[in-house]
Amino acid sequence: MNNIKINLKNYIADDDIFLFPNNKDNGNLENMLINIAVRKEIMNCFDNYIRCIEKLDNTNIPVNKAKIYAYLESIKGYNQKEIKDDKRNYTNNEIWNISDNYISPLKNFFDKYLLSKNLNI
Repeated sequence: MNNIKINLKNYIADDDIFLFPNNKDNGNLENMLINIAVRKEIMNCFDNYIRCIEKLDNTNIPVNKAKIYAYLESIKGYNQKEIKDDKRNYTNNEIWNISDNYISPLKNFFDKYLLSKNLNI
């Protein structure tokens, strides 16, 4: 993570970039979603599945994107048409805890720009 920020310093000011999942850890959007999932027990089940797969020969360990798909597919009543990234409702508080402290760095990053333009969301 630090290496990326050091290399980008030549091109972009520190304040103008946010690196997922929380601007300090290595990861991606899926890492952030795993951390703000409301139904942690579903995520724990998937972790058990991964540990089981790891013990088997000739297997591929599922990536976090598969974990997010499995999470959404396992929630009763979830609209399966919204499972693709571009169709997800990230404001659904029965699925994602958007008040979780884990995403405070992302909110602070956006607030810096939105508040200066009076676009507070």
